[in-house]
Amino acid sequence: MIILKMALSLFLWPGNAISRALSINISEDGGQVRSLVNGLFWGTLLLIVALIFHG
Repeated sequence: MIILKMALSLFLWPGNAISRALSINISEDGGQVRSLVNGLFWGTLLLIVALIFHG
C-alpha cells in the first residue's frame, strides 16, 4: 500500500506543485488545474519517450 501511495504522489506531483505555486486550493477549482497540468506534463513526457524509441 505504501508503494501505491508513493506512485500516486509522484504521478500527481506536477499538478500539485503548480497549484501550490498559484495558491489554488483543490476544493476551489475541483482539481481542474491539477488535471490539466498533469495531462500536459505526462503526455509530453510520454510523447518524447515514444519519439526517441520509435526512431
